[in-house]
Amino acid sequence: MFMVRRMYIPDREKFQKLWDEHEAAHRAFAKDDNRNIVLTVLKDKDGNPIGRCGINLFETWDEVNHYVYDDPFTKAGMFASVEIHQIDLYLLDGTFDRAPAWFEPTFRELQAERRAKAAQKK
Repeated sequence: MFMVRRMYIPDREKFQKLWDEHEAAHRAFAKDDNRNIVLTVLKDKDGNPIGRCGINLFETWDEVNHYVYDDPFTKAGMFASVEIHQIDLYLLDGTFDRAPAWFEPTFRELQAERRAKAAQKK
């Protein structure tokens, strides 16, 4: 699992031009392999968008690098910076299958079932 943070270029006019030119290609690209579970727009103190941050279910660095660096928005130069971090995400209510099993004894069974199903798909 990875977190991706992309900060927009500061030139708003150039940013908007690139957005308009590449939005359709970006949407088509993202639709093909979208494993995001959380997406958000990052804003400055005045509420203006300055970037985006997402958490996704990619399993390998190759997968997340393809998703980030082959994105038409990235190729067009819309981002001033990109950060990718491998993470572990834990939800305390025990609904996410990567949460530690010690949160609830019955959760161990659910984790095992989900992992078995995932292994069958491979």
